[in-house]
Amino acid sequence: MDAAEVIAERRLIFVTPEGAEIASSIQFGRPYFSDKFGCCCDMEIPGVEKRRFSGGVDGVQAIQIAMSLAATLLEVRVTKGWRMLWPDTREEVTVKEMFGERGASA
Repeated sequence: MDAAEVIAERRLIFVTPEGAEIASSIQFGRPYFSDKFGCCCDMEIPGVEKRRFSGGVDGVQAIQIAMSLAATLLEVRVTKGWRMLWPDTREEVTVKEMFGERGASA
């Protein structure tokens, strides 16, 4: 996602099941209108999850759904053995800690 499009991001270190580390960030884009899908918000984790979008009735709902999508995709990775670390402390962080109760169950 182009840096000008990113309105919010969270930097993390993603650790694959094999132990490889990927320094990246969960990125959320500026909501935009689509004739086909209504108000949309892009979400991407470069090097981990490809760019995807969510749709909603307005920008707020599109962002909320994009956050839930990110939480769900990360939860799937966790079930496959992935871990996430805060980059400054290298402490492990859970999806629930990052997204609260709104994300996938963790």
